[in-house]
Amino acid sequence: MTTFAKIAAVAVAGLLMGTSLASAAGGNNTVNTDILVIKKSAVCTVAGNSEFPDDIVIFNTGNITLKKGTKIKFNVPAAKTKATYVLTMDVKPGNSEYAAGVLKNSVQAGADCKVLAII
Repeated sequence: MTTFAKIAAVAVAGLLMGTSLASAAGGNNTVNTDILVIKKSAVCTVAGNSEFPDDIVIFNTGNITLKKGTKIKFNVPAAKTKATYVLTMDVKPGNSEYAAGVLKNSVQAGADCKVLAII
């Protein structure tokens, strides 16, 4: 069972237990719309120390840390590169990791880069 699945199972169990207790106590049953949604999300951009780099930067745009070893599948059409990068460190929400030399060809900084999957 993945960490995400464990957290989701605990959240569901807590929600069911809270609802059951409220019903047993004759309390007012209301729906809580402020439930935390755990989200893995990332974006990438072509960047580097020159006008035509072969590097990308991966930004964590989710609300949980992307752990070291997480695989980021990405595509940079202008560089004819569809590949997988393995994070070398934990990347907290709002932070990034610089991935040097991952593109097959150097392209204009800011060229289109898409994260295809987070594994």
